[in-house]
Amino acid sequence: MKVRISENFKPFRVRHRDKYYYILNNLFERSNFVKSYEEDDFLPLNSEILKRILGGRYKEYVKELLLEGYLETDNRYICGEKSMGYRLSERYLASKMKRDILVDKKIIEKVWNFREEKIQEAIQNINHEFVYNNLQKLEIHHSNALNDINSQLEKGLITLNSYNFQKLSIEKIAEKNIHFSLGKKSGRIFHNVSSLKKTLRQYLHFSSNHLVEIDIKNSQPILFASLLDKYCNCDNNNQTITSYQVYKQTMSLQGTTPYVHQKDIDLSYLTADVLFYRKLVEEGTLYDYLRDLLKLKDMSKSELKKHILKTIFYAKNSYTTNDFLIFRGVFPTVAGAIKYFKRHDYRNLPILLQRIEAELMFNDVISELRKKGIYAITIHDSILTLYEFADYVSELMRDCVFRKTGLRARVTKGSITPILNNISIPDSYYN
Repeated sequence: MKVRISENFKPFRVRHRDKYYYILNNLFERSNFVKSYEEDDFLPLNSEILKRILGGRYKEYVKELLLEGYLETDNRYICGEKSMGYRLSERYLASKMKRDILVDKKIIEKVWNFREEKIQEAIQNINHEFVYNNLQKLEIHHSNALNDINSQLEKGLITLNSYNFQKLSIEKIAEKNIHFSLGKKSGRIFHNVSSLKKTLRQYLHFSSNHLVEIDIKNSQPILFASLLDKYCNCDNNNQTITSYQVYKQTMSLQGTTPYVHQKDIDLSYLTADVLFYRKLVEEGTLYDYLRDLLKLKDMSKSELKKHILKTIFYAKNSYTTNDFLIFRGVFPTVAGAIKYFKRHDYRNLPILLQRIEAELMFNDVISELRKKGIYAITIHDSILTLYEFADYVSELMRDCVFRKTGLRARVTKGSITPILNNISIPDSYYN
């Protein structure tokens, strides 16, 4: 069984080598594949899992890694609420990761059994299974992708941490070693491709067939419109919408959420700023508008998106920041709704939106593609599919967003592998 271990690491007790390897590789892989609003830099090490795989002396192995400076801990434990958090130290991460193997047959068997259990736990319905099976069929031009990140590292374009993480994703796809996990709060599926940088997805292919990635423009803000409508409707009728109501009405992962059709929405109770907000997200231009409003012209598209989501929608103490105050000046009702859905816990809003997204992508989009036998993989709010199905998938995604929000989302179609497969694509395809 392959593991990735820092070139800096030297086992201090050779007979326990595989135990150390398991702990270090576990933290390294999880910090790469399971990144969401549910976790921070420190990750829990489940005592029951460690005991099951490493035996009753697991605490001793963790303590030794801490004392030798390979691990760090937050030293925060709250009974019944929070496990002790751990992360790999700067010393450990200060070199490239090398591929090595576990040799202890008992540990290998336990790790494989646990891995299969976790995958089956994540596959909660036939749509999850469909995506998992498609991931197993995915291939990557391994040497091209590795040459790319090696070149980026040499030129100083990426950090060593980023290099190590991307190399892990590339190698796992090449090895058909599929990571597949479910965010219990967000409903999102995390896998090898979702952790692969967008610039490296050009090396992916399905039986040498050309792949296309289709994104919903302004996806999180447009999905927020479904919550915004509920907020405005309740406010108009002097009602209170509870987190439980939102969860039951909007976040169900069993496909029971009622669709919202444009003709069913009474727009008369919506304020001018809400109508303007809906117009911008439907056109896919909210981020562009806010770039000018907040004077963020030097930011790239990806930096801008992260900044807006962090400082306006998701931040813990965003209400007094300059960006939020400017935003509130133009969108007072929208700003009020953002505060409302974060009033008990600032993490509620991103989790709610991610659950809406997960339901949309799996219960609606993937469900339809599965029935038609169209190859597709989810990357959170985007779909990876074959070039020949790109137009159909684009329209399907727009229809599904419309049924959720009453808005016609814009989608972008990004070519993944045109150069490697020598495919000529007309300019009209990207319009």
